[in-house]
Amino acid sequence: MAWRPSRGIDRGVSTVLGYVLIAGFVALGTTSLVLVGMAVVKDTSDRIGLTQAEDALERFAADVDGLTTGETTAGFRFQGGDEIRVIEDGQLRIVHDQGDTETEVIDTSLNALVYRIGDTRLVYQSGGIWRVDDTGEPLLLRPPSIEYRATDEGTMLVDAIRLKSDYAADVPVAGTALRVNQSQAYPTTDQSNPLENGTVRATIESQFCPAWTAYFEQRTAGAVVEGCDEGTTNQLTVQFSVPFVFTGADKAVIEDPTATPVTWLVEAKHDACGEMGDDVSGEELTESRLYCTERITGKITANTTAAGGDIEIYVDDTIDIKNSDITVTGARNLTLYVNGSVTSNGNAVIGNQSDPTQTRLFFSANATMDKDSGNTGTPDIYGLLYGPESSVYLGGDTYVEGAIVAANVTEQGSPNVVHDEDFEDLRIVEAGAGPPFYYLNVDRTDIDLRDR
Repeated sequence: MAWRPSRGIDRGVSTVLGYVLIAGFVALGTTSLVLVGMAVVKDTSDRIGLTQAEDALERFAADVDGLTTGETTAGFRFQGGDEIRVIEDGQLRIVHDQGDTETEVIDTSLNALVYRIGDTRLVYQSGGIWRVDDTGEPLLLRPPSIEYRATDEGTMLVDAIRLKSDYAADVPVAGTALRVNQSQAYPTTDQSNPLENGTVRATIESQFCPAWTAYFEQRTAGAVVEGCDEGTTNQLTVQFSVPFVFTGADKAVIEDPTATPVTWLVEAKHDACGEMGDDVSGEELTESRLYCTERITGKITANTTAAGGDIEIYVDDTIDIKNSDITVTGARNLTLYVNGSVTSNGNAVIGNQSDPTQTRLFFSANATMDKDSGNTGTPDIYGLLYGPESSVYLGGDTYVEGAIVAANVTEQGSPNVVHDEDFEDLRIVEAGAGPPFYYLNVDRTDIDLRDR
């Protein structure tokens, strides 16, 4: 008979093996629980540390704000996280551009305080706080100290806050922030507001450029004319308009080359256009927008009723109409920005006899009512011709009703210029690119950080 192991021995082996397997499973389970528990503890610790760091940095920013408005010292305490460090990053430059004149209002470094909590950084720069990690764009937690107010005719308030010291410390740490210098910068040589015309450009260089972009786009309505990835890397340029204001004309012809120029305004419309893709000649315009064209050679009707608002046309080259009309229907206005020559021959008509104030022509320094091409015959012009850096030539039996403001006006033949009394109280506000404002207040405050 062949030998077989007993069933008792079989049961004994199974029992021992079962105990070994159970012990292994328990050990693995215990290890897994330990690892999961450690991950949960670390995640909770990181979140608590980040919350503490954000609170500490918010208090720091509020205290620094106090230093810009009169306080001289403020204590700070950072807890949660790993370290804080002031790095050399950030440059703010603001200029007021009036075409042929550019005035630098301020050009200053800012620096940034970087607060590291694990893989996350909290960044303070000139009043603003951003959270930066590897998962996406910087998140704005607190706006920087540049504020645009649409009320009060448009005001921009700038506190350029510069952290001076190359400060670094492990967290937790307590210290003192000191105001070591404060100054004001003015947009005009006589330290005055309001600004009269042109554009104000704010340029910021910072490795946190995307965060600044989001702030300007969301909170100030500034027109971003150069983004962080365009032109100079990590440089942002935002533009605001200082509107041209026409406050009326008390006579038909004003030869005044010192009047407020509008070349910058015409150039701003050129920049806003980009491409000259609108063929407006022979068309009825029914959209309230800026049309961009090389030239006008035929009839145009600006239908402001259908458009529901004003209509603008930028003309890069010439307006040359003969026996044609440029007229307005509806109650709103038509504005032409001219960078070349204007001729109206035969029985051409520009504007509306019923209301000359509806039609405005702004001339850059390159533009003229062209002498070489004539302005002959019996053309009628009803409107404002404004170009103190340009020349106006009136020939033949040209009839103008409204007002002319130019460097010089030449008449040949038997033209007739009649003043429209409605122009005496006419107020025109024309802005270039970006939201308009008149008042610019700039302060710079230097802050030093020291351990207690």
